[in-house]
Amino acid sequence: MATRFYLRNTTANVGTHGAGELSPTLPVGTFDDAGNAAHDLSRSKGSAETSVANVSLGQTAQQSQYLGKFISEDLGAAGITDIGANTWNVRFRYEESSGFANAFLRVSIYVLKSDDTVRGFVYDGAADLGVEADATGQELTVSGAAVSGILSGDRLVCEAWIVATQAMTGNYTNTVYYDGATDVVDATASDAASYIETPENLFPPSLTAASAGDSGRDWDAPYQELSLTFSEAMTKSGGSYGVGDTIPGMFVQVNGGAQQAVTYRSGEDTASWVVRTAVLIRNGDTVVIDYERATGELLSVSGSVELAETADFAVTNNLTKRIRAILKRGDGTVITTAVDCMVLEIGSTERDSDSADWMQDVQKQANVTPSGAGLIDFQYTGPEAVGADKVYLAVFNPREDSSASSAAARAALWTHAVD
Repeated sequence: MATRFYLRNTTANVGTHGAGELSPTLPVGTFDDAGNAAHDLSRSKGSAETSVANVSLGQTAQQSQYLGKFISEDLGAAGITDIGANTWNVRFRYEESSGFANAFLRVSIYVLKSDDTVRGFVYDGAADLGVEADATGQELTVSGAAVSGILSGDRLVCEAWIVATQAMTGNYTNTVYYDGATDVVDATASDAASYIETPENLFPPSLTAASAGDSGRDWDAPYQELSLTFSEAMTKSGGSYGVGDTIPGMFVQVNGGAQQAVTYRSGEDTASWVVRTAVLIRNGDTVVIDYERATGELLSVSGSVELAETADFAVTNNLTKRIRAILKRGDGTVITTAVDCMVLEIGSTERDSDSADWMQDVQKQANVTPSGAGLIDFQYTGPEAVGADKVYLAVFNPREDSSASSAAARAALWTHAVD
C-alpha cells in the first residue's frame, strides 16, 4: 500500500518551521527566491486548485527559482523510524508563461528535524524532471534513498523548484498548481492535486478504539472480552488465528497491574476484532492495551504492515455495576424460582430509628429469575462504587411460598457488596 503526500494550501503541519530552502544541490546558477510561505504536505487531498508562482529574473544565464516547501505531519509520532530506498512518483502540474522561459521542474525531498536541520535526503534535485513546463500534469519518478533514525518531531518535506536557462531576457511567470481534487496524471489540465508518492506504507495501521461490555464478561472462568477497532483490516502474518490463540505482543493492564495476555476470538481480515483476557474487569476499573511489535505478527491486510506500537491505549469501560448473590433455603437447597429484590442503603451517618430516612430503598427489581445454581444477577443503579460494603439486599420470595402466614418466612436481608 503506497503512501501519497499531496501539496496542500494549509499550514497545520508547519508550526515554527522556516520557509527557506535546505537543498545542498540547489540552487544552480542564480538563486531566485519566490518568498512563498511553507505549506502542508498531507495524506488527504484538497478540493480547490491553487498555485505558487515566481516571476523569473530577466537573464539568459541559468537560474533556480525556489517556489516553496511543503511539510508533512510528524513522522516519528506516527511510529515511523525509517524510510526505505524506493522509486518515488512525482506528479505535478506546472506551467511557464512563455516558451522562451525553458522552465523545468526539480524537487528536493528530505526528512526535516524539529530544529530545522535535515535528518536525511530521500532525493535532492540534481537533474531536470520530465519535459519543459506545458501547463499540464506530468508523471515523473525519482530514485529515492533510505533515511533512518527518524524520531518524534521529524517531518517529510518536498521543495518545489524551477530551473531555467531562458532563451530571452524577459520576465516570465512559472507556476506550480496544487490542492485540487484530481490526482495528477499526464496531461491533467485543471483541478490538479499535485503529489509525491512512495510505494512503501509509511504509516502503520493503528488501534483506534477499544471497549469492554457486560456481554463479554464471565465471572466464573474468569475472563473479559474487548472489542477492538483498527484503522484498517488486520490479519495474522503467514496464516490466521484460531479462537483461543494468544496474540503475541498484545497485553491488557487493569488498574496499573501486571500485563495480561490476550487471545483471539473473532474479526480477522476486518477492522473490528474481539479479543479476550483471562481477568475479571469491573465497572470503574481503568483498563489499557499495549502492543509491542512482534516481528510482523499482526499485519494490515492491504499492505502487510505491522500494527503500530502503542502503550496505555485507553479501553472504554462500559461495564455496569451488578448485584450478584446465590439464593438458598434454610435446608441448603438453591432457589430457582423468580424473586423480587430491593436494594437499601444507610441514609445518614447515625443509625437513628427516629430518623425517617436512616435507611432508604434505592432500587427495586421485580421478577428476578435465578440461574439453575440459584444465582441472581441484575444491574445496580445506585450511587455506591464497586466493592463498597454499604448496601443491603432484601429478597422477597412470594411465588414459592404464598401460603406462609408470615412475611418473614418469605423474605431475607443481607449486607452485600456491589460487584
